[in-house]
Amino acid sequence: MCKTITRVKDRIKECMKSGESEERDILKTVLGEIQGKKALNGKMSEEECIKVFKKFKQGVEDTIGFLKERCASDDMDIREIREIMEMENEISIYDRYIPATMSVVAIVKFLTGISDKIKDAKSDGQATGIAMGFIKNDKAASVDGKDVAIAVKQMRENSE
Repeated sequence: MCKTITRVKDRIKECMKSGESEERDILKTVLGEIQGKKALNGKMSEEECIKVFKKFKQGVEDTIGFLKERCASDDMDIREIREIMEMENEISIYDRYIPATMSVVAIVKFLTGISDKIKDAKSDGQATGIAMGFIKNDKAASVDGKDVAIAVKQMRENSE
């Protein structure tokens, strides 16, 4: 069983005891999604659980972006400001279950030991594959694949 499911269930119980209904409801929704996927697939890895949190977070970030864009031309009223603040709080709840990832700058530094292999690769795709293989060997490193691709591209461009 994925550790995240246990953490979420424990936190839901804490929220029920303390009366934190907003967080409880958010976590129940995510837990329902995770359990639905688990029922379909028979199991759920830690990475798959985290992907569900990332999906929910992305949806809220998209909504905030849409609201801010729509309100950029008009003045925001207090209701819209409150709505955005509530959504930002929701994001902070999701973030508690999403491990921090390395920045592009940190990835470049991390990959300096294999920079020659990255620069000598035939394509950016092959270089990214080399980088991802190197990073996956370090269990402590957590990265976003898109950030790795950006870091690799920067490393290859700086070598020219």
